[in-house]
Formats: sequence, structure tokens, C-alpha cells
Amino acid sequence: EVGVDEIFPIYTDRVVVRVKEKKARWDRIVRSAAYQSGREKIPKIHSPMTLEKAIKIANGTKIVFEMDGLNFNELESMVNTQRAIYSIFIGPEGGFSDREKELFREKEFFFVSLSPYILRSETAGIVAISLLIATSKFLFYEVK
Repeated sequence: EVGVDEIFPIYTDRVVVRVKEKKARWDRIVRSAAYQSGREKIPKIHSPMTLEKAIKIANGTKIVFEMDGLNFNELESMVNTQRAIYSIFIGPEGGFSDREKELFREKEFFFVSLSPYILRSETAGIVAISLLIATSKFLFYEVK
């Protein structure tokens, strides 16, 4: 509904749900949401993968939404607004582990906070994308 082209479910150190079991349900939800919102292109949901693999294929501006990250306004002044692709990572319940955060740091991801409150993963994704598209210089860019 908010313009995402691809979704990559990932296994993390603190994953609670086995995402492989959810893919068929997610495919139905995505098709329905795309239809309701008038989107011609249905977002693709990839098969679940490890965090390490997802980090390797991330491209464009790479962002991890994490409680102790930059304020969203600080991100605006740091990113290359000419990039058309954003790869965003939303953590599992309990957040990313210290090991996983180090993997992100090694690949120069931006750590950005969405809220002073702890958000559910489903909510955090919508909030993150809404902030990106509501910021004028991010409008009409592809968000992954």
C-alpha cells in the first residue's frame, strides 16, 4: 500500500516466528493490499533468508531502524538523495543482537530511530516507509 517493491523476510538471532511458514499467507495479503490501493505492480515477497545473505544483497542507501539510532531528521542530511533505492531493515521482537549490529556497521548501514517507543515489527515497517515517503526529497523514489 505504501510503495514497497520487494520484501525480504530474514532469520535473525532473535526471530520468534518461522517465517517460511508465513510466506503463502503474506503473498495473499500483498496481492489484496496492492489491489485495494490501486497498485499495478504487486510487491514481490522473497523466500526467507539469513540476515547475512540479506546484508550482502542490500543496495542503495542502507538503513537499519533501531531504537538507539540517529533521529530521522539527521538521516535526511546524511543520505545521497540522488539514490533511487533504499534497503531498510526492521528488527525482530527484542531487536537485533550485538553480533548482528556489528555486521550492519561493517557494511556501513545507517542506524536510525523511528520513535522513543518500542514498535512492533509490523508497525515499524509502515512507520519507516511512511517517514521516507512523507519527506519531500524521498517522494517517488523506490523503497525496498
